[in-house]
Amino acid sequence: MVDVILTVIIGIMLSIIPYMTEKSIVFGVRTPPEYRDSEVIIRSRKTYVVSVLVITLILSAVQVLIIPQSFVLLLSIFPLFVVLIAFFVYLPLHYAIERTKKSENWADKSNQSVSATFVSGRSNPFPWVYAVPGFMVLLAIFIIGIMDYNNMPQVLATHFGANGQPNQYSAKSIGTVFFTGFLGIGLTVGMTLLAYPISISSFRVDSSSNAALERSVIFRSRMTRMILIMPVFIDLTMMISEFEIWGLIGHVQTTLILILAPIFAMFALVLSVTLITGQAGSNLRMVSGADGAPGITGYKDSIKSASTKDDDSSWRAGVIYFNKNDARFMVPKRFGVGYTLNFAHPGSIAIIAAILCVPIILILALPH
Repeated sequence: MVDVILTVIIGIMLSIIPYMTEKSIVFGVRTPPEYRDSEVIIRSRKTYVVSVLVITLILSAVQVLIIPQSFVLLLSIFPLFVVLIAFFVYLPLHYAIERTKKSENWADKSNQSVSATFVSGRSNPFPWVYAVPGFMVLLAIFIIGIMDYNNMPQVLATHFGANGQPNQYSAKSIGTVFFTGFLGIGLTVGMTLLAYPISISSFRVDSSSNAALERSVIFRSRMTRMILIMPVFIDLTMMISEFEIWGLIGHVQTTLILILAPIFAMFALVLSVTLITGQAGSNLRMVSGADGAPGITGYKDSIKSASTKDDDSSWRAGVIYFNKNDARFMVPKRFGVGYTLNFAHPGSIAIIAAILCVPIILILALPH
């Protein structure tokens, strides 16, 4: 049932993406204001939303009615199926709008240059305090584990089957007792390090108005804080899992609820911030710059302006950013809410390598 709930949540989050992105970006294609309500765009939005919701409904029904609950691994990857299929729904819609833009010469007819106003956040203080709760949970894991280490059984149940019974055991050691805690350290440190470049990343807006700039500043600030606070939810789940392995709490249905509750709380946080803010602050209605006030006063960011006719060529399928002339290695997404990598930047390669290598190194290095 938990897998079904995750499938539904992810499906709903994916279905609303077209209404969360920047108003000037439609399915990964930069669109002039006069064409944003064209027939192809309205039809594409409806097609995407309906298709993703129907796919989510079908996959959820398959999970409940067809696949036996004992097939835990298969059931657990259904949310990934939703993500994959939703992308293949998006792809033809992106290319359809891109072809229409070229065939009808939207860029030439609008005679609109894309504003390349870059706002850097290097002078803003890093909100490190949001990362403290996650590290406090990790500290609690190790303190409790050290204090209770001698009382733990010599053989620990490290995995439980669908029937709730242990089906995998490991001899007690520093590695088996604190393995989840070590993973938590890697995750929390990694997300904290990831939040820093986001907090200082420059962004580009279509308009030089203070309101547009302030929306982007608010978006960057909220994304940074959200990434910093997210590890506390994951670390809480890890801590409860550790308590179960150590024998401090029993393995019953309420334990599973306790383990998953922080994850669902994290999903609720992400969904709320996403809906309220939108990509680049596109859903923010009231900002001080909207009525002529200096919307970015107090930030003291460095602002550089330039313009270009169109920047679609730097995006592959509207989702993969590849621009050797852009010094940023993290940029706001075109389809979705949050940030993606500039795959032409060496820093992006380093991040991908770290994501792939760190878990493998931990598994190989820790004693079993």
